[in-house]
Amino acid sequence: MPSPPDYKITPYGWGTNALNVLASSPALPLPPFNVNVTSPYQTGTLDIRWDDPSLQPNNSAFSIVGVNIYRSTDSELGPYTRINTYPLGGGFYRDVSDTVDISGEGVTLSQFTSFGTDGAARFVFRVQCPPMVKDSDLNITADSPMDVSVTIDGVTVPVQRVFGQTGEVELVTAPTFDPARQQTVSALLPTLNPSGTLASDIRISYKANRLLRQNRLRPRIFYRVVTVALDPSTPSGLTESDLATATPVTVFDVERLDYIWREAVRRNRWILQQGGERVKIFIRRSVGVPCPNHFDPMGIEFTKRGLYDCTLCFGTSFVGGYDGPFEIIVAPDDMERRISQTPRGKTMEHDYEVWTGPSPMLSQRDFMVKQ
Repeated sequence: MPSPPDYKITPYGWGTNALNVLASSPALPLPPFNVNVTSPYQTGTLDIRWDDPSLQPNNSAFSIVGVNIYRSTDSELGPYTRINTYPLGGGFYRDVSDTVDISGEGVTLSQFTSFGTDGAARFVFRVQCPPMVKDSDLNITADSPMDVSVTIDGVTVPVQRVFGQTGEVELVTAPTFDPARQQTVSALLPTLNPSGTLASDIRISYKANRLLRQNRLRPRIFYRVVTVALDPSTPSGLTESDLATATPVTVFDVERLDYIWREAVRRNRWILQQGGERVKIFIRRSVGVPCPNHFDPMGIEFTKRGLYDCTLCFGTSFVGGYDGPFEIIVAPDDMERRISQTPRGKTMEHDYEVWTGPSPMLSQRDFMVKQ
């Protein structure tokens, strides 16, 4: 009878071939345990926490200096990009959209989408680095004249309108009242040289995104946290855990079902199969090819919807409109029907609610088709 295998601890965990692993692969520290991602309920912000990797017995042979955090915005398989500039020694990191100040950016004639020749015309130009954002870490698009500062030949001029998504800025062309001097001041507008070139020196200061974390209802953001240790044999003097050994985590990990809820979902599914109604579900698209009929960034930003009678996008602003159909089962209709007399005649009142399983996740403006 063969003897049982000799299990030993290695930097890669438990295994029977510990000596082979140590001989063929370099010794690397293990990634930290208990990595979790939570939302602080701020737009564009996620908090990452982890346990101290130096407390792990397998990392006792290393001089731990911190951790590196890698982020993927596509899937848990990557690609991953490091988001911290130096090893983090604490057990917390906040992944937030960062802004940068753009001061005194020059405006050329080619940036103008509308260049009037008199006081009644519009003067509209676009900045070089859209979108423009407000002075905060919440990734809020600029929408107020107070979010930008425009000067013409060194004189600050008032701004009529700002649309941050496309970087559009419209200047005030009408005379304004100066409360300090108690008089009406004519609008200072840019001028052209006889040769058709821009004669005025136009400068604009605003804020743009340096590091943008996309804000979506269901973001596909995954993180891997690796341990960093000192290693004089490397050019940088540091070494880190193998990225493949770090478990990918996301903010939705807190919603993983335990065995109790899995059994509850299974029993509800059995109830639906016995007496439920088979229906078709169409999921509204939130991204895709913009509809060519009416896709206007400004209109979508202010109205939050497209044309309801469009045959290409069906009011979603994206070609196709909906994904599906997907077959699901919903609870049977068990509410009463009543006939009531109204000024317009007799009508049947039949209001009811149904329930279904946890997948697919339904939201507003998805629709159901009963067979």
